[in-house]
Amino acid sequence: MYEVKGSYGRAIGAFAVGILIVVIGLLLYESRDVTPVVGVFLMVVGGLTLLSSVRNLIKRAPLVRATEAGVSFGGGRVIPWTAIKQVYSAGIDVQVNFVRARTASIAFDFHNRRTRFRLPVGFWISSPLAIGDIDVSPHATADRPAVIASKLEAMRVRAVGTEDGITVGESELPAARVVEHDR
Repeated sequence: MYEVKGSYGRAIGAFAVGILIVVIGLLLYESRDVTPVVGVFLMVVGGLTLLSSVRNLIKRAPLVRATEAGVSFGGGRVIPWTAIKQVYSAGIDVQVNFVRARTASIAFDFHNRRTRFRLPVGFWISSPLAIGDIDVSPHATADRPAVIASKLEAMRVRAVGTEDGITVGESELPAARVVEHDR
C-alpha cells in the first residue's frame, strides 16, 4: 500500500467556497430581481460543498491511497487498476506578473472518461482544468511528484501489465545467437 498525504488547504478552501455560495444563494433568494429558484439552487450546491469539505476535514483520508486492487482518491471508492490507462508526472509553466513558476502534479488518465464520476465531487470540479483526466498535487510529501508518479505507474503495470498485453515477469527474453558473415 502506498499513500500520498494531502494538505488540508483544499478542504478548508472548499469550506470557504461553500459558505460563500450559501451566502450568495441567501442574498439571491431574498432579492426581488431574481426568481427564488436560483437562490435555492445555489444554497443546495453550497450546502453539498460544505458537507463534503467537512467530511474531508473529519475523515482525514489521504489524497491518494494505492493498493494492489486499485487507487482511492480522497477516501472515495477504489478505482481498479484496469480502469486507469496511465499515471505520469505533469507540470505547466506559469507566468504571472513577470514571475515564472512550474506547477507539479500527478496526472491520471482513465480508459473511460466516465470513471471520473466515481471519484469524490472535488475531483469533478477540477478535472476540466487538469492536464490528464484528473490531477493530484501532493504538498506535504518528502518525494517529488515525479517519484510518486513512477511508483504508482509501477504498481499499475505490475497489476495490469503494459498496453501491448505483456505482463511484467511473464515475458521471456529472446534467445541470443551469434551470426557470422563471410568476408
